[in-house]
Amino acid sequence: MNNIETTKSEVLGKQKSLFLENLENFLEHHPEYRGPLFKSSRVIDIGCKSELEVTDQGWTLIETGKVLATTNRNDLPPLPSFKTPARILLVEGFGLGEQIRQIIESKHLFDNLVVVEPSIERFLIAMHSKLFADLFCNEKIYWIVGKNPDECFVDFLQFLRVPIRAFQMSASEVIPNPRYREVDPSLFVTVWDEWTAACEQISHHFGSKEDSLRGFANTMANLDFVEQNPGIGALRDAFRGYPAIVVSTGPSLSRSIEQLKMIQDRALIICADSSLSILLKNGITPHFTASIERDMHTVKYFKAASNYGAVKTRLIAYPILQPEALQTYPGQKVVAYRDYGYFHYLEEQVSRGILSSSSSVAHFCCRIAAFLGCPHIYLVGQDLAYDPELLSSHASDVAFEEWTKPTTKEELEAKLAKEGEQLLFVPGNIAEVVPTRTYYFIYMKEFSWEAGQLPVSVVNCTDGGAKIPNIPWKPLHEVVRGLIPLQDPFHVIDSKLKYGPPKSFDWTVIREYLTSLNEKLTEILGHCEAFAAEKSIPQEAAALIVITLRRAQNDLLTDTRFVCFIVQNAGVEFLKIENQWALVSEVNNRNFAEILNVLESWYKLVFEVSGRILKALPTRSAV
Repeated sequence: MNNIETTKSEVLGKQKSLFLENLENFLEHHPEYRGPLFKSSRVIDIGCKSELEVTDQGWTLIETGKVLATTNRNDLPPLPSFKTPARILLVEGFGLGEQIRQIIESKHLFDNLVVVEPSIERFLIAMHSKLFADLFCNEKIYWIVGKNPDECFVDFLQFLRVPIRAFQMSASEVIPNPRYREVDPSLFVTVWDEWTAACEQISHHFGSKEDSLRGFANTMANLDFVEQNPGIGALRDAFRGYPAIVVSTGPSLSRSIEQLKMIQDRALIICADSSLSILLKNGITPHFTASIERDMHTVKYFKAASNYGAVKTRLIAYPILQPEALQTYPGQKVVAYRDYGYFHYLEEQVSRGILSSSSSVAHFCCRIAAFLGCPHIYLVGQDLAYDPELLSSHASDVAFEEWTKPTTKEELEAKLAKEGEQLLFVPGNIAEVVPTRTYYFIYMKEFSWEAGQLPVSVVNCTDGGAKIPNIPWKPLHEVVRGLIPLQDPFHVIDSKLKYGPPKSFDWTVIREYLTSLNEKLTEILGHCEAFAAEKSIPQEAAALIVITLRRAQNDLLTDTRFVCFIVQNAGVEFLKIENQWALVSEVNNRNFAEILNVLESWYKLVFEVSGRILKALPTRSAV
């Protein structure tokens, strides 16, 4: 074999035009990488551990003397085989692109490739080897380049927030890269742990069917609240230039009270509903408080706030709250719709403004601050952890006194075990590690995603608590020094929230749709029962039955009304059934009954949700 070795600089020089074409092509389809790639492309000639060598058999990517990738197909590891369908393939490293091409040309019936290349510099060096236009423009490939594991979680979560992908996450498989693992044995183990965490987070995001239907029923009961109060839309960008302080009710809040008193006229203060009464008791009047929960806890928060008379603080709330909570609130209110499902239908009829949120009210407060135009958000009391010494979960004077009581590690572990959770220890902002629990950890991971979505800077100024990935920490006193007095926010709020005559909803079209849907579902479920009763069905007939039933489901999933009112109220139960379907590979006489059961479960769930939604619809007509 005739080896033709060249130096790194010579290779890069000859392949410069190829590199520029690849770079331009990648950025055309993935412009979010423009900054990182351009920054790294200026330094790949100095201090880069990766280099290319060329032989008569193709290109080789070498790092610290080890071969990481090659374009020679004979040197590629064989692709794994899977017992169940792999709809999402998780690929370790880009290498020189040849393994990805091998996957695309294989018989794997995947729908998405998620390519995780840990090194931007390595990726850029690979761009000098050959053209990759076919890969960079491939819509089935989702690229994660130059990210650490925490940042991979954010990208995984973004990827899975597309419902069709979430429906297939149980049918995901890793394509391992032994050569990459030799360089860093633990990296991809951690990365795929983050994939698992993202899948769990998406399941949490879907919520339960019962919670979703409770929220819908509450919304229908709260239509007067929607029709008779102004919306968040009127406040868009009303506070450009105002820094925002988002106050939560973690145990550290008590230590930040005095500094919050100092900055009431220097920042827009937005607090969680649970912290409102604590701030009022200490002479601090937040400009807004926010609420998103469907349970009765909110009622007690607002009763506690009522002890201080009528408050100037405006409540921004989704209509999913318990009606009693809205009736109890001792101040004026602002309506916000959530960015999914039936709220889009509400917005079309009675416009109030749509605002997204992740799982916690603190996430919602951050979204509010960004919507209002605040360029900087500072988190206070966002512990996401127990007090390291007392193991209490909330600040002093919260409405539920038992949340502030000291406890022992053994008592806390036993309590969490009963709730199906566990006590965890995670890196802290001040302490090396702090105690937390599973759902605080979920909120923490969500915050790391939220920070990347918000068009503003987010800084954690919590006096203790857990370190939130991708959000820098800074002592609150350092922030306080840089704030200056501002125009009274209450004056701005009053001037913006001028309210006209109320508007009403008309549910006629949706009621007719759901009535028709229920009739169709009744007929399909009857067919499912008849098929299940058959003792023997020929294989071709079984396959045709499954195809027909699934096609009917896919037709429903393309209907916006079905997605808005049914899917997003069916909760994680719907997600689980779709993931069961994703694992189906073929239909035969042996598995027909099992597959039919999955399809029938889907229709039964949809029928139940549709009936309960129909029952919850108001009977009154528009005026």
